[in-house]
Amino acid sequence: MSAEIDSAGRKASMVTEPRGSYNVVRVKQEFEGGSWLGGIGTVTSRRGLAPGLSGGLDWNLRLGEGSYTLDGYTAWAQSSGYRLLSDGTLAKSRDGAAGRLLFANISAEHWFYTGSADFFMRDFDPNDAGYFAQPHDYGGYGQILYRENSAEGMFHRYGISLAGQPRWDWEKTRTKSLVELNAYGELTNFWSPSIIYDLSFPAYDDAEVGIVGTYKRPLSHSILAQIITDPRTMLVATATANYVFDAKGKRSLNASLGLTVRPASWIELDPTVLWVRTRKEEAWIPGANVIDPAVGPSMFSVFANRSVDEVDLDLSGTVTFTRTFSFQFFSQLLVARAHYTEERRFVDGRAVAYTATGVNGDFNEAILHGNMLLRWEYLPGSTIYLVWTQERYDALSTYAPGVGARFRESFSLPHEDVLVLKISYWFPF
Repeated sequence: MSAEIDSAGRKASMVTEPRGSYNVVRVKQEFEGGSWLGGIGTVTSRRGLAPGLSGGLDWNLRLGEGSYTLDGYTAWAQSSGYRLLSDGTLAKSRDGAAGRLLFANISAEHWFYTGSADFFMRDFDPNDAGYFAQPHDYGGYGQILYRENSAEGMFHRYGISLAGQPRWDWEKTRTKSLVELNAYGELTNFWSPSIIYDLSFPAYDDAEVGIVGTYKRPLSHSILAQIITDPRTMLVATATANYVFDAKGKRSLNASLGLTVRPASWIELDPTVLWVRTRKEEAWIPGANVIDPAVGPSMFSVFANRSVDEVDLDLSGTVTFTRTFSFQFFSQLLVARAHYTEERRFVDGRAVAYTATGVNGDFNEAILHGNMLLRWEYLPGSTIYLVWTQERYDALSTYAPGVGARFRESFSLPHEDVLVLKISYWFPF
């Protein structure tokens, strides 16, 4: 695939995607009792690049007459691309592997437990024929849960769990150390409250997030409360509030309200509003890795206090005219802005004031997105889809104007429209 570029009246073409083939084989065998074993293999061949290969096995074994599960996978990949080394040079990606093993009891009266361990090697890159966006690290997860499904008093049922999750990078630096306490229940009026408390112990960001060296995150706390009204009614509401604070002065509050409205059995509407406000969050300024001769010959990252404001309005719905003919839609209006102040760098873990010339992390984004889908199953298994999508987007490198002004501006932004018709036919063999 090539693209034509017109610059100052001169036209040129460049290859944006070389000719290639993509091949995936997947097999799966089920066994009596609910266990299964599967395998996958991929081969990607593109002109001018080495073949991209990957393969893996996954399984779910039910033990103890279905009371326990041994779940996991192992994967390997040889990338056709290149990777960026710490000195800024490119090198051919090496082979990499990944895997996970989980054991849990899934059938009990009250007590449940889960334990797992996983790893993703530094050069594991299956993106030639897949998608992988996790950090390349290793760690584990453990949870113990007590559940009561025949409660008395004000609850029909309730549960409480305690979980922990540590993670390390391949330099043996701890990148995550989280403890979570979760309590939930269902009241006799069928409302469902829950509360989650997260305690994140100090841990480190590393090059996986784009910074130079490491950055020690402070001790932080997160408290999330949610309540869902009776799901059997015509109007169901989900209200959520989350407050986060840390040892360096960060304060963040986000709140959301989601509704599910069913005015008739064949109509469902789902409006949601989300509001976020964060102040004094110590954060890396995206892309702010600089070399300053006045400081020294080595590159370093610049941090600052970040303030964030965000408002997100969503509306989705489904109208089912008949069993074979339906209409779905989704719309989103999002405004998000951030401001960075009190810039600094770190020397041996100590913050030193530093003003980076030409570095500005501020942004102010407005997004208006709409999607509509008509679906008609004209024959059993054969379907026609008609999809219309519109996108309006604008980004400023400044904290102003405010959220209200950006909301009003979003409706007059230039837009891109896409209309797609897809017809499928199921051969009755």
